Amino acid sequence: MEHLFLHSERVSPTGNVTSEGIINQLGRPKLGLLGTLVREAVQNSWDAKDPVSNGPVTFGMAGWTLNAKQREILQKRIFKHCPSGDNLPLLNHLRSAEKLTALAVYDRGTVGLGGPTRADVSNNSDGPRDFVDFLRNVGQPPDKKLSGGTYGFGKAAFYRASSTRTILVHTRCRYNGKMESRFIAAALGKPFTEKGVRYTGRHWWGVENPKLDIADPIEGQFADALADFLNMPPFKKGERGTTIVVLQPTLSKEDEDGQPRLIDTEQGRSPKQALNQIAEYLLWYFWPKMLTYNGSSPAMQFVVSWEGEQIHIPDPEKYLPLRGFVEAIQRLKTSKSDDGSPLRHQVLDIASQRPKQHLGRLALQQFFTSEEQKFDTGSEPLFNDLTHHTALMRMPELVVKYLPGDSMQNEQFGYAGVFITDKEVDSVFADAEPPTHDEWVSKSLKDSWHKRYVNAALREINQAMNSFAKPSGVKSNGSPLMPLGAFSNKLGSTLLPGEIGSAATAEVFQPRPPSGKTIKDSTIDISLHTSPYKPFELGQTEVSMGSSQSGLDFGGDKESEYDTLEIAMILPPAPTFTDASSNDTPDTPQNNMQPDDESASAPPKRPSIIGRSRVKTLNEGDFVLADGLPALQIQFSISHAKNADGTLIHTQLRAVIDGSSTETEPPIGASTSKVLRWISPDGEVYAGSEELYISSDSKGEWFVVVSVPEDMVLSVDLTAEAKQES
Repeated sequence: MEHLFLHSERVSPTGNVTSEGIINQLGRPKLGLLGTLVREAVQNSWDAKDPVSNGPVTFGMAGWTLNAKQREILQKRIFKHCPSGDNLPLLNHLRSAEKLTALAVYDRGTVGLGGPTRADVSNNSDGPRDFVDFLRNVGQPPDKKLSGGTYGFGKAAFYRASSTRTILVHTRCRYNGKMESRFIAAALGKPFTEKGVRYTGRHWWGVENPKLDIADPIEGQFADALADFLNMPPFKKGERGTTIVVLQPTLSKEDEDGQPRLIDTEQGRSPKQALNQIAEYLLWYFWPKMLTYNGSSPAMQFVVSWEGEQIHIPDPEKYLPLRGFVEAIQRLKTSKSDDGSPLRHQVLDIASQRPKQHLGRLALQQFFTSEEQKFDTGSEPLFNDLTHHTALMRMPELVVKYLPGDSMQNEQFGYAGVFITDKEVDSVFADAEPPTHDEWVSKSLKDSWHKRYVNAALREINQAMNSFAKPSGVKSNGSPLMPLGAFSNKLGSTLLPGEIGSAATAEVFQPRPPSGKTIKDSTIDISLHTSPYKPFELGQTEVSMGSSQSGLDFGGDKESEYDTLEIAMILPPAPTFTDASSNDTPDTPQNNMQPDDESASAPPKRPSIIGRSRVKTLNEGDFVLADGLPALQIQFSISHAKNADGTLIHTQLRAVIDGSSTETEPPIGASTSKVLRWISPDGEVYAGSEELYISSDSKGEWFVVVSVPEDMVLSVDLTAEAKQES
């Protein structure tokens, strides 16, 4: 065969879908041509997965420059007969001196484009009709349940991604019980009229069928040889799949060094950047197919290359911007339990109430945000702001879109959600997708109940995200924030020096006044609210009870209900300092003992502090209820400076205003945030104050609990100051 036969479709008496109608059905995709091409191609490949094979589907995109021999094959063998340049851009590119590039979109481990090659032929075995659905029919509904895409209008993405509006197709399939290779070329030009005959603008190049005056695909060894001449990815023995070559992808120009480059219609980029963009799209929408579960292989393998150089696609489990989404889907698919991480998560069912129908499951996972980027695409990275979104998926687990929710108050933290539709309603959500499969549009559905399903799912997911980001209620962490025993021990060891009671078990510490100072008396009153109540002694105390509940028994073992205990504590003298020269200063005993020498009276010299103490917050904070107030419990650790006896922790509470600026002074009449308490690694509770001294002997992680006034976005800063006793 010297050259292929050109068949240009005529308009039939009953009318046809024109090429422009097919192209325009895609509208103006939000992602641009390359993004739309990637989405449509991968979905079609996944739908074509070989049901018999246990291996993964391999999906690849490879770009290269056609050499002189390959260009000659195109001009003299494949496209010797070609529509005019006014009707199809192909002829102008073939005659131009510019270099031609090709972008192969291929899959392996799929069934290939099988079935009959003519749309009017029925299947004897009622088998697949993939060839005619992709290359002949338009808007054909899918013949597979739970499919990711269709061979409907979305296939126009292949033609739109070509500046020549032309594609080459090489497929290997099984038909009538035998393996078969097929090769055909197709194009979508402009409708035109020639010699009084109207044409739709659709064209095919193949073997002439003289009876029907149409082009059938080339079959067998000649099909494989033609694909091999053009450097299209080969097939292994017994392997099935499809390769679609986009000729002159998007637009081809030359740099100053004479090298061709792929250029998107909206912005220029080098070949490497264009392939990086493709790799980024693959990771953005199809990372669920790259995951492994229980040691199994991933469902799909992805390969991207330019001129034989492979583009690296990161493992989504190790790619920081996706780690929250990976954890979320693992919680949905493997019932992953809590691993002790301080990061919050939530798994819940999404359903509509009227009509009552389970719609799917949603997992939300908190994560630390990251600025890591792996792709040089010549444009803004896709993953820049993916910090408060839910990945919407149907049963095939291909990302339809990322639905944004409210962002978290602390920019260091984000959350990732994954929603997967229920099997019973998966087809409803599939019908709600436009040809580009990047939205769920309820208005496109006819059934009113189905519209409610889609609207209810989007509404409930959005509410769950916003609640996760800014909980409307306050959650308890399940453990008391102020254990009475711990607090009484602290009172006995710090507030009652010199008094030994049941709780005064720690070593007594007597503060030393500064030189030239003496100590005066003072009185301290403390009110403590706690539950449940058990009698205890705290040195000299006066105890009065309010309205006690039934079951309170001071003399027996019967446990009490929740009560309010008011303790008026008359403490021993607490230190205050006055000048020694004051007339009110009492006489102090004189020490008549004299040191043997002057050096004996001087304290030993202490080594100086080396370095700085540091404090590190370990979580964003858990919402709790403390003293009846909404509060934030923040976990932190301390690194003490060398030679320091301890560290003084300072807190600064500020309201975040106008998105990023802060203020420490609240508006007139507004509530303020305050430190409610500190909790030691041993569970002991210290009274709230803006500062807390922590000894270097203390090991473990501490908590600080601060109140959160209503409608305030709060910033909590902790700083550390190394201290040394004089």
